[in-house]
Amino acid sequence: MKIHPVRFKNFYTSPEEWTETFPNYREIENNTDRIDDCTAKYVDLIQCINKPNLTILDIGGGQGGHYLTLKKYTTKQMSYSIVELPQAFTNINDEVKYYLSLESALNEINNTIDVIYSNGTIFLTKGITSVEHLNNFCKSGSNYIFLSRMILSEDGNYDHFFTLTDKSYNGDGTYFSIIQEKYLKEICMSYEYELIDSAHLNRKFVVSNAPPDIGLICYKDLLFKKINIKDSDVSCSRVPWCNSVW
Repeated sequence: MKIHPVRFKNFYTSPEEWTETFPNYREIENNTDRIDDCTAKYVDLIQCINKPNLTILDIGGGQGGHYLTLKKYTTKQMSYSIVELPQAFTNINDEVKYYLSLESALNEINNTIDVIYSNGTIFLTKGITSVEHLNNFCKSGSNYIFLSRMILSEDGNYDHFFTLTDKSYNGDGTYFSIIQEKYLKEICMSYEYELIDSAHLNRKFVVSNAPPDIGLICYKDLLFKKINIKDSDVSCSRVPWCNSVW
């Protein structure tokens, strides 16, 4: 497993323990369609759901690149909601709406959500931990929750902790909210979600000035499905990459 060029330093159990200010986000991109390992899985999932019209909630969708990818590579019509910072808001078309928070999006979405999608986002949101995000996702009752490029701790002894990107290793001083994988699964199971597939993305992170038992910090893709949802109602016999190695 390769070492990610962005490295972490320090270990915190709460935001009150650090003294540096939370940095502003850099320019928000993601404004064009693209196919890579992560988005290809997203396309597969969406195309495989047996409904012509889908309700999708994209957390950190930037300027609509994920939506544009689905429009190019699937046959679906969508009600597509994006939760983002205001500088990302753009007028794409009538299918896409922007929201400043998950709460405001959920207050306006009237249909059952088919998929909540988060690509490399929920562990670096200012003021909201990955644990809080995960609980809110599960409370929404979405049929699927797809956590793409999720940074988590494998086999660590801490359910959750914070760390900081080391500026000397191409970081920008951002604080990351790291959840332990076992704890993540326990939260989802408590809301009757089952993990139907997961995969390493072959990148691990070095964390300096941290306890030795924090576990392996790495990227993973995780796909959860609401247990009481019938395959015959919402999906093909199986998503192409489910029950297989991605």
